[in-house]
Amino acid sequence: MWEVLGDFIDEIKVTVWVHGAEVQPWWRREYNYTNEKDLELAKVQSAKRLGFWQELLNPMPEHLSLVFVSQYFAEEVMEDVGFRLPGNQYRIIHNPVDTDLFSFIEKSPEQRKKILSIRPYASRKYANDLSVKAVLELSKEPFFNELDFRFIGDGILFDETLSPLREFPNVTIERGFLAQPDIAKLHKEYGVFLCPTRMDAQGVSKDEAMSSGLVVISNSVTAIPEFVDDSCGVLAKEDDYIGMAEGMKRVFLDTERFNGMSKAAAKRARVQVSKTKIVKEEIDVFSER
Repeated sequence: MWEVLGDFIDEIKVTVWVHGAEVQPWWRREYNYTNEKDLELAKVQSAKRLGFWQELLNPMPEHLSLVFVSQYFAEEVMEDVGFRLPGNQYRIIHNPVDTDLFSFIEKSPEQRKKILSIRPYASRKYANDLSVKAVLELSKEPFFNELDFRFIGDGILFDETLSPLREFPNVTIERGFLAQPDIAKLHKEYGVFLCPTRMDAQGVSKDEAMSSGLVVISNSVTAIPEFVDDSCGVLAKEDDYIGMAEGMKRVFLDTERFNGMSKAAAKRARVQVSKTKIVKEEIDVFSER
């Protein structure tokens, strides 16, 4: 694309939305590589990718601007390329969430017992293994059989990751992908959304769940703390499945806490990432240029 756009960058203004895979070096996704061969190939591809951005952005063409989906991601990219971008040539605009589709209906206390996970299983970045370990940790609790878990997704790691949970009658496992309306419908049935991560520039499925009033269980890594705090979700430390389990336990034992967090999650999604807000910001990018 740049082979074409680069010939006209002095004549037209170009805005690039940057999301992750097209710019991140290999060490940001090192957890994905399970053998030395794959890692060495990733390093070669990474060097080409990073070299492209370093040449393009230093110096940055006057008519070029970048949009990042989170402040964390912008800082990460600038760290990786080795220099700061001009402050007037990049901005933060989150990915939008359809808060009408992912509407909020107040949760009943019983829904704190219903825990949903809808995730890809194509990469270790989604940290589904932490979800499994957290459930295994909760299985030691006397109230475990009162909980209802549902795991939905697909990918190369699906069977291997979820196999330890197949012995539990209160764990439902479904292979497949869902359309957004189907996800929104499921959100109405559940109260807690299990979405740990090892790397997210934003984590839109988390924000959709929050919009529906689910209490999210995730990790305080990368961009996640920009969108979730203790008032509306549970953020365990990196790779901390015990912290995730303890967070779910606290939500289960305190119905008032669950109710307050659910309402706070829905409110925060509307304030921060609603489509009305984000679309206006995106249109403003072009009206200002």
